This record gives sequence, structure tokens and C-alpha cells, in this order.
Amino acid sequence: RQPIPAMVESTQDFGHKRSEASAPSGPTTLGLKMNRWAILTLPGVLVLIIIFVLPLAQLSSSSFYRNAGLGQVAPGFTLQNYADFLSDPFYLGVLLQTFQLGFAVTFCCALISYPMAYYMARMSGRFQSLLLFVLVAPLLVSVVIRNLGWIPILAEHGLVNWILLSLGVIETPIRLLNNFAGVLIGMVHACAPFMMLSLLAVIQGIEPEIE
Repeated sequence: RQPIPAMVESTQDFGHKRSEASAPSGPTTLGLKMNRWAILTLPGVLVLIIIFVLPLAQLSSSSFYRNAGLGQVAPGFTLQNYADFLSDPFYLGVLLQTFQLGFAVTFCCALISYPMAYYMARMSGRFQSLLLFVLVAPLLVSVVIRNLGWIPILAEHGLVNWILLSLGVIETPIRLLNNFAGVLIGMVHACAPFMMLSLLAVIQGIEPEIE
């Protein structure tokens, strides 16, 4: 017959081994968490597929057919639409201007957003919350209303031209609306907060000691 301490020790060892056998392993737990997150993200993915992927796929497939009227295509696969697009100087100019605008908006947003995001990520307290509110608050207003707010600022007799004329920088008002500059200002105003929030989340995850 075993001594009582030996029996207690053997019972503890048996319970410990049983708990280790019943506990899920590391990869198994990770797999369960991944499956849970996949199930949670499934509704959002389905909405994005229905709203974006399917219309773009239908539009792409329609581009390989001739136009047969409003919202209709003629039967027969063809690449003539792409040949007409690539051979027309007007469409090529529009494509080039689109890329130029995209690069300009991205550069201006990065130039504005990175210093602000870095400054907000490295501060703490109520001032950070206040700046975050100031950053997010304009997103609650419609983009149309925000763009309309630029009209009295960028018009020929608006605030910018009035200041430049008063300082003697220009002699006649400059055009800042309905052109490349106006679109650039409106796009930067609309896209900069999103880039700033993205950079803020990334910078906050970087330890200051490794910078």
C-alpha cells in the first residue's frame, strides 16, 4: 500500500496530465479563432461582393460587346471598344489626367496626413481626443455640403482671391473652381481624413523606442 503523500502526488500528476490532454493545443485554438473571425466577416464580404464586385464584373464583361442602345449590348465578342479607346487622343488625355490627379491627391494627402497622424499618435490625454474629434467630425457632414463650402472660398471674388489681391500678390483673380486645382483641393479635403486615421492606427502600434 502506497504512502498518503505518494498517493496525493500521483493523483495530482493524473489530473495535470488529464487537463493537458483535454486542453486544446496552440494551433487548434488559433484555428478556432480564425474560423470565428471568418464567420463574423462573412456578411460584410458578401455585401462588398454584391455592391462592388458583381457590378464591376458585369461592366467588364459588357465592355467586350458592341453597344446596341441604352443599356443594351449586341451579341458577338469583340475588342473594338478597347481599340477605339486606345486610339482616341481624347480618351487617352482623360486617362492621363486621371492618373495625374490620382498621384497628386495621394501625394498631397500623404504630405498633410503623416505629420498630423504622427503628432496625434505621440500625444496623450484630452488634447488627443479633441484632435480626433476635430478630425472625425467633418466626416459626419455630406461630401456635397463640404464641397459647396469651398465655393465662397475659391470663387473669383472669394476669400482666397480677396487675400491675394489685398496683398498685391496677383493683379486679377485667378480661377480655382471647375478646373484641376479645384478638383484637387476637393479630393484632398475628402480623402485626407481617411489617410490620417489609417496612419494614426499604424503609428500608434509602433513603439517609440524603435523609431
